[in-house]
Amino acid sequence: MSAVESPIVKPEDCLHKFTPRETSKVQQHELSKTVYSHITNLHSLLSEWSNNRAKGFRVAKLVRNLNLPECEEDYFPSQMGPLMDTLLDTLNVLKNIVKDIKLVNTQLQALAKLQRSDEPVLVTWSVKLISEKVIVMYEMANKELELLEKATENIGHCRDAHLLAVYAESWRPGTYVCSDHYSYLFSEAGLPPVSCPA
Repeated sequence: MSAVESPIVKPEDCLHKFTPRETSKVQQHELSKTVYSHITNLHSLLSEWSNNRAKGFRVAKLVRNLNLPECEEDYFPSQMGPLMDTLLDTLNVLKNIVKDIKLVNTQLQALAKLQRSDEPVLVTWSVKLISEKVIVMYEMANKELELLEKATENIGHCRDAHLLAVYAESWRPGTYVCSDHYSYLFSEAGLPPVSCPA
């Protein structure tokens, strides 16, 4: 019985060398579309953020104007309950927006890792640069949310007129999240600037 001889395989023949290849035009186009989709989502989230901040500011000013310092210690005006409910609802909307910004942030970070080059996906912006801006945007929105949580928690119980003014002013749009930081990004994507209603 003769054994069939198998060819001898050298270790260097078995090694597969994978090298990153250039992104094809089709893949680059798909990447650009995906990034554009994330930027439009981010734009709508910031618009919603801005509108809800303005709504919260109006409600916080109404709470401030109830003249709580002049009321007795255990008395709260009847308007206080509905106003605080509205303020808490607005705060919950802002929490959901921050969660959505975090999701967009995570997805853009993943896309930045996939694109090894600094080739622009918009006119001049690379995924890495966009991702860095969105990281800052998420951190700023998170800080602003923490501030609003503290202000909302305290505004309903405060009897000091000066502190009431501080808590109400913390709801003023533009404390941390300033749309001016992202106007170039949005304009390059063909989106209008995010306005801050007063």
